[in-house]
Amino acid sequence: MRIGVTSLFSFRPHVEHLAYVTQLLEGAGHETHALTCDAAFTACYGRLLRQRTKLSECPRCIIGGVRTFPIARVSAVDSKLHAAIDRDRLRRLATSSVTVRYRTEAPDFLESDTFNAAINDLVIPVETAYANTMRWIEKNRLDAVVLFNGRMDVLAGVVAACEDLKIPFLSLERPWLGHGIAMIPNGNCLDLSELNAMCAEYARAPLSASQAKHAGALSAKSFTGGNKLLWRLYNTEPGETAWPVSGASRRVLILPSSRNEFEGHPHWTSGWSDYAVAFDDVMDRLSISSADCVLRCHPSWKEKMGVNTGWRSEEHYTAWCSHRNIHVISSANRASTYDLIAAADLIIVNGSTSGVEAALRGKQVLLVGHATYERSDLCSTVSTPKALETLTLPPHQARETAVKALRYMYVMANRFPQFVRFVRAISTGHCEYFVGADSDRIVAMLRTGRVAADDTQIGENDGVEREVADALVRGDWDSLGQPESIGVSADHVAVERRVGLRWIDSIRDRLPRGDA
Repeated sequence: MRIGVTSLFSFRPHVEHLAYVTQLLEGAGHETHALTCDAAFTACYGRLLRQRTKLSECPRCIIGGVRTFPIARVSAVDSKLHAAIDRDRLRRLATSSVTVRYRTEAPDFLESDTFNAAINDLVIPVETAYANTMRWIEKNRLDAVVLFNGRMDVLAGVVAACEDLKIPFLSLERPWLGHGIAMIPNGNCLDLSELNAMCAEYARAPLSASQAKHAGALSAKSFTGGNKLLWRLYNTEPGETAWPVSGASRRVLILPSSRNEFEGHPHWTSGWSDYAVAFDDVMDRLSISSADCVLRCHPSWKEKMGVNTGWRSEEHYTAWCSHRNIHVISSANRASTYDLIAAADLIIVNGSTSGVEAALRGKQVLLVGHATYERSDLCSTVSTPKALETLTLPPHQARETAVKALRYMYVMANRFPQFVRFVRAISTGHCEYFVGADSDRIVAMLRTGRVAADDTQIGENDGVEREVADALVRGDWDSLGQPESIGVSADHVAVERRVGLRWIDSIRDRLPRGDA
């Protein structure tokens, strides 16, 4: 096959992942062609997020890009090449970049002058990416494209070109838990189709003893702060926290997360334009009193992404809490979210990974909207006002909830990511690579549009799962140990920058976690 590879952004470790995939494909006899930016775009997510000039941001991106790896056949974007895209479609392609840039939560932002001006900033870049991708595919007679992310503005332009030319594509991302590479066929990084299917399949399949112990130890590290491979760490030095409201008949913890990244993606669209209204409706449906509730603002809202904190999200939910007379804990407060989860009877989320962590503790979880775990049977789900009409919370069993959460954790750690035994994260920005990965897995995904589980083993019964689940419900972290080795090869594969450019990573590694 003739396969194109592109990142356009040099966020770590995604260019390294693309270099590795390129080596795999070339080693199997496929011909690869790369596309890079070379500072051609008038604007892009990276520059606008950080409010940096082209002179300041583009050199940083270029020295982290595909040209610094030994990748042959690299084409550059031509800044003069554009192709018009329907305005409504372009708005959809650029919306996620804009809403993440401003970290907004209120639906009226999407009709604001600020939003429309930000969309206008991205018209030429998206149309440039679209036109250049069309030419790149046609000139090199590409059969498929492998790209990073696919969500952010110019990358969404690449995806649009693949869709219009009807060639398969595969978007790559760093997995949530670090090891392997997350690969999604014919969708961007937010696509839930294949993940939902896999979660539903393995929600009914018991883990083997070794899998259950591995998932349990990995889960314990989330609560003890031991997983240093997570892209961003929040609430890292909390104080011991008691339930802050006295006299509650049942303790209801509301943990909203910013939904701006998912804005506009059909798999994440709920029947509510405003999740504060959704929480209102859920409380009314379930006869939940405001006096029983605590809302914990996400700790990330106090932190900057680019030049903006999440003050808009915090302001939105704080105003709602004031209106409902709900006790609110600010994002800057050192209150322990895990202590609050442990004290709560019911946790309400709108997509946060805290829903998984609550389920691991055996707590009853209600998901409003969508999440990566919506098909894992670890929570109750309501995604539309119509569905709310029949919502009831089923009788709750803590152990069974924790078992389902364990199975989800194993899917996210060892089933959905590909090449888990051969791509091992050693930091948030770098991996070690090992001999043995089969490029046919990539080709199969491109040809079928399906993701096969990286690990298909299942257990004979749920005995060990239940023991691990009981330890999680008790919070007995010490008994859960460390994640077991999954048996990587002793032989490394070198994925390195060109000779003379390997100093680049020692500089880039000093940048904050989550930066380029």
